[in-house]
Amino acid sequence: MKFTFYFHASREEIAALAGEWSTELGASLVAERFFPGYEACLLDANEAGRVIREDATVNRISLVPDEVELNVASALNFAKKNPGSLFILLGKQDDLRLKETVVSGMSDDPAIVRKWKSIRDRVRRSMIKISRVENTVTGASVEVTGHYCTHEVKRLADSGLLLVGGTEWTRYTL
Repeated sequence: MKFTFYFHASREEIAALAGEWSTELGASLVAERFFPGYEACLLDANEAGRVIREDATVNRISLVPDEVELNVASALNFAKKNPGSLFILLGKQDDLRLKETVVSGMSDDPAIVRKWKSIRDRVRRSMIKISRVENTVTGASVEVTGHYCTHEVKRLADSGLLLVGGTEWTRYTL
């Protein structure tokens, strides 16, 4: 079963969420860097927040429920060697824009997926629903369902921060 959740949050907020989820799921936290070469390193719970907030080279945080296998050569290999993991693909952030964060996972265990959905549903209730997505190349705009942002991100967006999707040509509006 596949699980995916898209939202906008600052790296500081994501650090707090990752810490909460790790504790709730009894999972280890792993920082992954995709460039220039793939690297995965186990995070101490006390340093995880700092790494997520301050290290812009970290692309993904993984929550691994079992013993972590770090001896891998790629992100795909990491996922294969660490089944049942929940992955947080971090949205890049600068003074002008914030890219969406994607939380995803895949598991054959319905109990694990239920836990993930419970976490997602609780987080959604604390966030603001984003209403529209626009293709900045064509100008086409449609209503969007299931996309959220934190209250802090709404405040930043109201002050001019652009909320973008995985690509620069997708922009979200509240």
